[in-house]
Amino acid sequence: MIGDKIHIKEEYLHNARKIMDLLEFDIRSVPAFVITIGGESGSGKSVTASCLKMVLDEANIPTLILHQDDYFHLPPKTNHRQRQKDVSHVGQSEVNLNLLQEHVNSFLQQAPEIKKPIVDYSANEILEETVSFQSIQCIIVEGTYVLELQNSAFKIFIERTYIDTLEKRKLRARDIMDDFGEKVLEIEHHIIREMRVHADLYIQKDYSIRLKNK
Repeated sequence: MIGDKIHIKEEYLHNARKIMDLLEFDIRSVPAFVITIGGESGSGKSVTASCLKMVLDEANIPTLILHQDDYFHLPPKTNHRQRQKDVSHVGQSEVNLNLLQEHVNSFLQQAPEIKKPIVDYSANEILEETVSFQSIQCIIVEGTYVLELQNSAFKIFIERTYIDTLEKRKLRARDIMDDFGEKVLEIEHHIIREMRVHADLYIQKDYSIRLKNK
């Protein structure tokens, strides 16, 4: 998303290095590797993805991030107005997950490039960009609903809820902070919590990490 700002914290870099240690052998063993990072709004998906990309790039594993926020059918402000008209609009149907899945599959099939949407938040527009997969060995897909995608080799879920992340969401000044906005986040909360069962690794509220079944 154009205009989105990522603030790197040492806690996230520390976790990224731990995840890198867990996955390095598996990633290097295949020509194309997909990681998905799910969680609620403001939970740290984007910064976790950015830190993991940084660590992987440093290890000479060229990595690209795909953001679910770029795949909404409607631009952000228009989508918010649609939600106000009909709150049942909130959920996976707002996102073109089929296109995102196609792009994941294209990467795994070693397509040279894709044409993907990119959101300009300030202009409230959805534009298009060409993204090259040349030399890319790993893609990280981050977003609220991405744990539903197929063909992800490793799935990460961030345990922090919209209540835990209230102050962070205020600071990033991107979300609409009103009673209706909080109602939307509560609806999303119940949808997203059901997806956590798909995860292979959990990043907990205190930033510690836990593998599934451990």
